[in-house]
Amino acid sequence: MSEGITARARIAAPDLETAALDEPAAAIPLDERAEEPLAKRRARSAKHRDSTGEVIEPGRALALTDFTPPATSAGEKLIRLAYRLGVSGTTLTAPFRKPIKPRVLATVETPLTGERVAGVALRAGHFLVYGVKAPILQMDFSSVARLMPPFERAVHGFEWLRDLAASAPREQCIPTAERVLAAWLEANPHPGKGAPWAIGNTGHRVLNWLVHAPLILSGADRALRAKALAAIAETAKPAEAAPAAPTAEPAKPAETKPAETSHTVAAGDTYWDLAKKAYGDATKWKLISEANKDYKPRRLPLGATLTIPPAAK
Repeated sequence: MSEGITARARIAAPDLETAALDEPAAAIPLDERAEEPLAKRRARSAKHRDSTGEVIEPGRALALTDFTPPATSAGEKLIRLAYRLGVSGTTLTAPFRKPIKPRVLATVETPLTGERVAGVALRAGHFLVYGVKAPILQMDFSSVARLMPPFERAVHGFEWLRDLAASAPREQCIPTAERVLAAWLEANPHPGKGAPWAIGNTGHRVLNWLVHAPLILSGADRALRAKALAAIAETAKPAEAAPAAPTAEPAKPAETKPAETSHTVAAGDTYWDLAKKAYGDATKWKLISEANKDYKPRRLPLGATLTIPPAAK
């Protein structure tokens, strides 16, 4: 009979679970007479307890051991010293690798359009500036040449690149651009003085070189390309500030002696009163007396002209 009751309980268990899901407030009462033992944690051994008696988890227990820092070789010490002195990381990792050559990775599209007629004239072999033609073969690109200001800006500022780019596709303009660039670099290999290195022309030249880099760096002449990149890098470097010339001290104004004044004796005048009026100090009356030795201090004649000397420093 007990087996039948057990089987019925097993069959009824799913029904009880379904009822519990349908009615969440319902619960199966426990037998009050049954005694349920409480779960107790098994006591740990003394080796897992600290001095206060608290249990220490095995993963948090510390093990005493001797720690010796790793030995540093002489090479590592040298590398650390070089790094502290400011040597770049690429030089330390690959000291014998060749330095990276300057490259132009990208450029911008200029909103300024050039004159197509001037660009066509360049491809024909001459500069065209404000209606005036000048053959490229006869142009003097050196710093000692004296050009008219419009030609100076166009030639040394490389403003002709804008006109050339507006005249035809890039493939047709590259030979002309390389020919003029090679002639200019041959005449001006390094920064110097003169019109090519004026601030305005230099700034416009670097700007046009970078904006129109596809015209001067897309050719097949690798030597000219390397020379152009070196010129761009060298020209774009900020100029070192020249030491300021010593400023001359302003010239001190020449000391001028105070001019003497005169006074006509009136009734009641005395040297005491005149000194107080002229110097602000009556005790300096002797200065007036020494300048007017012809007159006695107590007997100043009316109408006499007295000399009032400047106050002594």
